[in-house]
Amino acid sequence: MTLALWLLWTHLSAAGELRLEEVLARVAEQPGVEASAADVRAAEAGVQAARAIDNPQLRMGVDQLARRLETPAAALAVRIPIPRPWDEVGELRVARAELAAAEGLGLLVRDEAARAAAGRFVDAYEADRVAQAHAAAAEAWRGVLTQTEARRAEGLADAVDVARARTDVARAEADARLARAEADGARAALLALQGLRDAPPLADPGEAPLPPTAAQAGDAAISRVTRWREAVEDGAAASHAALRLAEVPWFDWLEVRPTGADALELRVALRVPLWAWGTAPAHEAAAELEAERARTEEVLLALRADAEAAWHAVAGARGAWEALRAAADETLAAGAGASPFLAPAVAAEAADLAARAAEARRAWQVAAWELAATVGLLTPSQ
Repeated sequence: MTLALWLLWTHLSAAGELRLEEVLARVAEQPGVEASAADVRAAEAGVQAARAIDNPQLRMGVDQLARRLETPAAALAVRIPIPRPWDEVGELRVARAELAAAEGLGLLVRDEAARAAAGRFVDAYEADRVAQAHAAAAEAWRGVLTQTEARRAEGLADAVDVARARTDVARAEADARLARAEADGARAALLALQGLRDAPPLADPGEAPLPPTAAQAGDAAISRVTRWREAVEDGAAASHAALRLAEVPWFDWLEVRPTGADALELRVALRVPLWAWGTAPAHEAAAELEAERARTEEVLLALRADAEAAWHAVAGARGAWEALRAAADETLAAGAGASPFLAPAVAAEAADLAARAAEARRAWQVAAWELAATVGLLTPSQ
């Protein structure tokens, strides 16, 4: 365990509970997020490199030096590249677009990391509640079995009644064991993501912050990729413009050569294309630009559709939880006024409904927090 993780574990142990806010605060330390941050730094270096000009070249002709030892300076020359202005502007524009794209992609990577962290945390918390609910249901059905066996001893129940009660207990206990295994697995997944071997109990994350409508959820998802989309299109447009002007005649270099004590020789190279002036590459770049725009538009449409579908799924899951919770409360209330003969069975039925409600709440909460991360409500915009 690293020092940072040991300090985190010490803090969590002192606090008594692991909170979702603490998990989200460590998203930036995940490998994928760190890699995207490195890409941003590399793109920033690319912008600086695009601002620089080519270094002058020092040239020496060995054959001339051998023939003219009396004036060896004549064999030396300094060649200075003459950059084309549109190339310099285009390279800088492309570099800035790559930087903006890296920043936009980094934002999406952080959103995805937050989605995984929040999803695993909430899933682990809710899975534990589901396991507790199933354990309570199993206990309630064991109470029914105990009552049924007592009634059989009194001659008020037969072997079939006992067999049915035992079947209910076996089913409830199997559900409880499966629920506990799922809870342990969900907790292990959370700890693995956080790089911890163990952690204190999880704090209630509360309800996820969500847009009030599906359309707003779609808009929020789109806004998270706006910078990336614009950067990709701008970079493609800059590349197209550079290719369109790539074969325009222009000076290639200027060379300065001393020819004597007080004389210099200047040479200028002019690059003139004899055949096609870059029309074919320009047309190809234009087609690629249109294809890139179409691909980004397809990505936007898919993001909007996924976000709106997720919003409706969250609403449906919450509705299912509310219905099951209400049914469990009504059943429990009915059992309170039932006869001693029926009360245990009614209480067990209510516990079963409560366990199903806990399962529905788990699905709702996980989907809600994952959607909140997808639309950028769990990570900063910058």
